[in-house]
Amino acid sequence: MKFLITTLTILYLIFNISIYAQLNDSDKKVENPTLSGTIVDINDNPIEDVSIAIMPMKLIDGHFQPLGDGFQVPHFHIGRIPLENLPNKNNNDEVKVNYPVIIKSDQDGKFTTNSVPKGFVQLSITPYKQNTHITDKKIQTIQIGKITFYENDDSFGPDEKFTFKLDTNEVFENIKIKVKKLLKIKAQVVSKDKNPIKNTRIRLNMILKSKNGSGSYGTSVITDDSGYFTYFRSDTGIYTVSVEYQNFKGGLTPFQLDYETPAPENLVIKLDGNPIDNDLEKLLKSQQGNGIEHQAPPNIDPSALQELIQQQRKERNIKQKKEKRQKEVWIINPGNGHAYKKIQCDNWHDAQQTAIDEFAHLVSINDVNEQLWIQTIFGRHPYWIGLTDLEEEGVWKWDSGEPVNYTNWNHREIFGSSHTDEQKDYVAMTFHYGGWQSVASEDEGGHSPLWNMTRHAIIEKDGLISKKLNPDGSDEE
Repeated sequence: MKFLITTLTILYLIFNISIYAQLNDSDKKVENPTLSGTIVDINDNPIEDVSIAIMPMKLIDGHFQPLGDGFQVPHFHIGRIPLENLPNKNNNDEVKVNYPVIIKSDQDGKFTTNSVPKGFVQLSITPYKQNTHITDKKIQTIQIGKITFYENDDSFGPDEKFTFKLDTNEVFENIKIKVKKLLKIKAQVVSKDKNPIKNTRIRLNMILKSKNGSGSYGTSVITDDSGYFTYFRSDTGIYTVSVEYQNFKGGLTPFQLDYETPAPENLVIKLDGNPIDNDLEKLLKSQQGNGIEHQAPPNIDPSALQELIQQQRKERNIKQKKEKRQKEVWIINPGNGHAYKKIQCDNWHDAQQTAIDEFAHLVSINDVNEQLWIQTIFGRHPYWIGLTDLEEEGVWKWDSGEPVNYTNWNHREIFGSSHTDEQKDYVAMTFHYGGWQSVASEDEGGHSPLWNMTRHAIIEKDGLISKKLNPDGSDEE
């Protein structure tokens, strides 16, 4: 129902904005759509130096996807589509236009651009820092004439998006884009020995308690040279923040976050252990100069050093997995008497092998009660489950051999990819209401964010054991 309401709202806005365009002065003719106006804060005061990205979009299977070749979309669940060649002003040569188009407000909050692509476009705040998807502001409303666009409640995270349609020769003047500053969470992550975890991607988890209820949110952030990360949120309330890195964890005491009570300063999150540093890898990187390839230390063969680094990585991963597995416990579902366990894994195949080693199988979900129990007990991380059509394309089967009597597919893909349905042979349960999504393995090439980010699985013990299948449908001995 929510998806239907969102779709009807978009169509309504597209219809109205097209009518508004027809009411513009007919003498104003331009080759490309033109936008101009003012960027203001929530109190309607013009603000300077705010950058907004305009991205061409395409409607596919009822939802929008960006048209871009290699552009890193601010949110990972949106896929990428090859950008078509567009004609230049003289219509003689074909050139590839770089998107997104960036508009930036001047000292009076004004902006103007005539480089907007025709068709569906999407406006979003640009990241506050290069090489991240994190924004420190969000668009609250966009007013074009008598029509006002509001933020999409069906979006994920702080970088909500506004999408509408523009046609050639349209001119939109006096647009008012109202933006809201987000609340900042900044903290330093240190080891048990108080050494900063520098320039490292870590897992950030947040639990929010507000007047509207409770909820949880997880993402990844990258620390800086001093071990600090910065993240922004739009929701106010009491936050409980924790991080994970190399199987070590740490957290903060709950704190209030709102526009009257900013987050405490000088926050430090101490991990419950000391992550392993790869000294050999650091040594190898230190040998890199201006365009010079990595050089091995004296008396060490470069290829032997690489093998040593790979071996160290392998040993570290084995040690981490062993420590993690020691903490994993079986939990009995009182509804069916089966035992379940959340495990760490590298991918779907690694999870299945672990299940076999445990005389179990990847979880088979047979009804809504089992689905809800799993969501409640194991939380909202992406998990591999035992559903696959590896044996026969389009025929989904549980790897335990049980019949498929229940499914919980997402109505639309939360994590887009460049793969076809035929390439997607595995299934993960996502954090979006526990919905299932099919996934292609990294062996298929292309962009598969859900495959890369899913590092946990649910295994089930009920007397059945996973069956490993080859693509030709035969059991693997």
